[in-house]
Amino acid sequence: MGYSPCRGGNKRDKGSLQLTNGVCAWPRGLAHYVTEHAVRPPGEFVEHAFSREEALGAAEVDEQWWRAQQC
Repeated sequence: MGYSPCRGGNKRDKGSLQLTNGVCAWPRGLAHYVTEHAVRPPGEFVEHAFSREEALGAAEVDEQWWRAQQC
């Protein structure tokens, strides 16, 4: 629905993307609100994120597809 300015006083653009991991969805600017405005996501979201930390750290990254893309 368009770009979203910060609602905490800083009017810089926070983007228009919604991110997901297939289970949870969050706005691209969530990290800004957590670090700059002390907004805390729901406990279920935080628990899910931490439950995936080990699996994500152990995941193998296949860079072949990315390297094949033309800028």
